[in-house]
Formats: sequence, C-alpha cells, structure tokens
Amino acid sequence: MKGIRILPRVLICLGLLGLSSIAVSADLPIQKIEADILKALVDFRVPGLAIGIVKDRVAVYTKGFGVKTINGAEPVDENTVFAIGSASKTFNAGLAAVMVQAGKIKWDDKVVKHMPGFQLYDAWVTQETTLRDLLSHRTGVGESDNLGLLFIGSRFSREEVVARTRHLPSLIGFRTGWAYCNIMFIAAGQMMAGVAGRSWDDCIRNQIFAPLGMNSSSTSIRAFAPGNNLATPHWYEDGLPTPILWGNMDTAGPAGSVNSSAADLVKWLQVHLNGGSLAGHTLWSPDIQEEMFSPHSLLVNIPIGWETPFSTYGLGWFICEYRGQKVVWHGGNCDGMSCVIGMMPEKKMGLVILQNTFPTRFEYDLMLRIMDMELGLPETEWRSLGKAQPISMTLQKYTPGPDDKSINPAAFGKYLGLYSSDLFGECEIRVEGDRAVLRFKAFPSAVLWAKGDNAFVADFGKGASGLFGLILGQRVWEEVKFSLDEDGAVKSLDMDRFGVFIKK
Repeated sequence: MKGIRILPRVLICLGLLGLSSIAVSADLPIQKIEADILKALVDFRVPGLAIGIVKDRVAVYTKGFGVKTINGAEPVDENTVFAIGSASKTFNAGLAAVMVQAGKIKWDDKVVKHMPGFQLYDAWVTQETTLRDLLSHRTGVGESDNLGLLFIGSRFSREEVVARTRHLPSLIGFRTGWAYCNIMFIAAGQMMAGVAGRSWDDCIRNQIFAPLGMNSSSTSIRAFAPGNNLATPHWYEDGLPTPILWGNMDTAGPAGSVNSSAADLVKWLQVHLNGGSLAGHTLWSPDIQEEMFSPHSLLVNIPIGWETPFSTYGLGWFICEYRGQKVVWHGGNCDGMSCVIGMMPEKKMGLVILQNTFPTRFEYDLMLRIMDMELGLPETEWRSLGKAQPISMTLQKYTPGPDDKSINPAAFGKYLGLYSSDLFGECEIRVEGDRAVLRFKAFPSAVLWAKGDNAFVADFGKGASGLFGLILGQRVWEEVKFSLDEDGAVKSLDMDRFGVFIKK
C-alpha cells in the first residue's frame, strides 16, 4: 500500500522541473537527455536529481528533476543542495593545489614535516610518506570492513582519528599499488589545516568556495539554516525510497563532508577544465592541474562500473579510458545521497549528477550515456541506463529469541568495568536498573542480551542508523564474546565489527 501512495506522487512531481539559469546546449540532444532522466527516475525509484553540464569550458546546462522528498511536492532545482560524499576528496586535492600554488606546501613534502605526530604501521613508512601518497591512496593502508566506524557514526574528532593511524594495518606494500583509504584523506586535510593555521573547513570555504562563487556549498550540515534549499536523503526499504535524516559527516571532513548543488559544481568542473582559473580567479596553474590529472596509482582488478583497458588514480581523482577518451571522475555516496562528477579533459567537457537516494549506480550509466552523445556516437551505441534491481537497505532489528535472557545483576559482576581498544577507544560494561548496558565514549550505547557461555548480543536499537548500521552488517546489533583467563576472570571482550577490547 505504501508504494501505491508514493509512486503516483513521484509521477506527478516529475513534471515540476526546476528551471535552468543556463542556456541549453545546441550540440547535445537535451530533450533526449531529459526524457532519459524522467524515465530513469521512475524505473529506479529516485525522488529527485540535479544535473549540470559544461562544454568547451562553459556551463551550458543545469536543471533539477523530481522532488526534494518523496513525501512532498517541492521540486528539485539547480540550486538544491545534496551531499556529495567521497567526491569531497576532489576538494581536498584542490585545496592542496591551492597551497602548492601559494608555495606553502609541496606535493612531495613529508607528512611528518608538517604533522610530527603522524604515524603509520612502520617507522620507515611513516618518515617517507608524502602528501602525494596520501592523496593517491598508495600508503598501503586501505579500508577494511570496520574502519568506517572511526569516522562514520562516531564522536571522534578528526584529530583523534588521525592519531589512530598508527594502529591501522597495511593491506599492501607501501607505494606498490592502490588501496582506497578515507582516513589518509582526513590526515591530508588535517596536515594542510595545520600549515594554514585554520580549520580545513575554513580553508575550503575561503580558498575555494568564496573565489569560485560556490555560495550554496558547505562542509558541514551544521551550516544549514531553516529555509535552505535542501534535498532530503533517502534509502530503500522493501524496494521503496524512504526519507532518512542527513548524516553528520563532520569527522569524515576532507574525505566526505562537502554539500553542494549542480549550479555550484559546474564551477568546480570549469576551474579544472580551464587549468585552475575561473572568472578572473586563479586557484592553481595548468601544470598543477596536469599533476592532479596524471596517474599516480594503478588499479588492478578493481571494478569501476564499466570495462576499461586501464584505470588509475591521480591526486583526488580516478583516471581511466572510455571509448578512446581520457575520463577523470569521482563518485560519492553517504547517508541517502549519491553523486558522480566526471570530465573528458581533452574535450573540455564535464558533468555532475546528484541524486537523493543511495544506492542505484544508474548515475554512472547516465554520465557515460551523455559522454556518448558528446562523442557523436549513434544512438544505438549510447550506454544503457542499466536495469533497475530490487534493493533494500532496511536495517535488521534485533528480536530476542526464546533462549535470550535478560542479565542477572547479581551474577554479572565479573563482566563490569572499563575495556579499551587501540582503534575504537574505551567502552564500559555497567548495570543500569535490570539491564546490562555497553556504553562507548565515541559510539551509541547498546543493551546486552545474554546468549550463554560468556556470549551476548549488544543491541544498539535506534542508535544504529544510516551508514553506521550498514557498517554493522546492515543491522542494529553486534555479537559479543568475553574471554576469560585461567582463573575465570574476564580479560577481554570481542565484538564482531569492533574487534577486541582489553579489560582495564
């Protein structure tokens, strides 16, 4: 019944297209693009989308489609703000370019020169790691299943996250390949903030947003004010888009906290396609632009969504081939939002696609489809928008089974106390009334249910939402196992995604 109410509203509001403030390109089949988008929004059940296109370094098209929220009728327009997730890394690299241009840093500066407390898994690697290494994902440290907990759903500051880099394991050898790592981008942002003597957020606002006139853009949801033109995030429950809250990405910052609009992001495309300059402002020189768009790491057997003879990573950007053209791009996902920013530098063409759902991936196919049009390929060769797949992001709730037991406070004493993890900080097991509670310093609290043999389930309940719940395995609970020493005293607890905490 829910779908019967929702989808007609989408179909009605798809006609409420935000009017563009930019002239329509005569060279692209705009009517066909718009027809494709309208159909895709229905097929993939996407409430709203915004798009911007740059040709010959000129912004030729921006427009909004659909609605800001599935439960409303307010249309998306070119100024509607979306979160761009990991595409924020392009701004972190852009800030580095600004500071290199100003002579404040160099790409090959050792990180410890500017951030003496920085440490990685090995002393020699620590001393040799450069800003270039951080921005090209080649330190050897990569994202394991649980590292996202450090900067998503936690109360850690960026400084605290960077301080924990010494405990991160290496997945591959230093500079031997590509291992995607959000935390290295946070470290790069903190290094540059230290050099500048102001926060990373202030640097992005003053050095990039202000000179480019990106007036709708921000680095935190704390910058939002009542009445702002904001899209509502959605994800899928039982295959239907469901509104969720904006996720706080402040800790992720340089790796994923930028919010922007299609109208603002076409300016970001323009400055890159114009070698670092726009509207009389020079952020960096053409040779610095070339450095960012040059391969630094090779991606081997890492799927990117389309077949390509090579795929690499520059400084904050993916670089690959598509139909004989160099394509520079970055995608982004966060709580209920998805985007892709892509360019064909040799064609001086680029586009941005923003949507208020996560995930669909049709935005990548739409980007390539428009690039096909720009390349003059016949319609029979245009990229397909793919096939809509049933999807659900519903978090599994924990329902105590017949064998689950509430704890007996009188027999629970040996488990009580503080526990510590190098990566995730401290937690405490305590009794509150007739319940055992697991309280973290940096994460939501959980209620413990006894399973027997020193085994429990930690139920985070409503505290596990959005991406935090996804990292927990698309659920709101974690299995907990206590280890005892020879005398029967508790020495540690082991949580599925968090790992081992030692009793203090």
